[in-house]
Amino acid sequence: MLVNRDFYFPKLAIRRGILIVVSGLFQLNILYFLWPFAVKPDLLFILVIVMAMNSEFRKIAGYVLFCGLLKDAFALRLFGFNSLLFSLEAFLVGYVCRRLYYQEKAWFGFIFLVSAGVLNYLILTIILKRPYIVIGLAEAALNCLFFPIIEKLYPADRRQAAGGR
Repeated sequence: MLVNRDFYFPKLAIRRGILIVVSGLFQLNILYFLWPFAVKPDLLFILVIVMAMNSEFRKIAGYVLFCGLLKDAFALRLFGFNSLLFSLEAFLVGYVCRRLYYQEKAWFGFIFLVSAGVLNYLILTIILKRPYIVIGLAEAALNCLFFPIIEKLYPADRRQAAGGR
């Protein structure tokens, strides 16, 4: 059935939308001024990975695209880069999660964050011909520190909250 179940549970959709907007504002405005280091965590990217690990892609595709567009709106170069990569990575993470693992969700989350983060900056290094990969490694490690916080804030589907898949 191709019906999006979020239509029937608007509270879940509203909670996810609020989490995306708050994460985006925190990442793009507040964290920019308060974070003392040059490399900052990518909260929207972490949220995309958490969504992909906990929900089917067809249920979160709009949210993932919104996260990418929100980040692209404030990017200086390559508009659409984050939207495209967020969608691709969410699909791949969701596919791997459904096929390979069932119990050790936290370890897979760290692996997904590091590999996808490094992939993003490797692509930027190739396209822009500058060494962004070093920044990518530092950001990937920092994202792993923020992963448990975002995972706790993410509203799970009722079916998953009850323990079933």
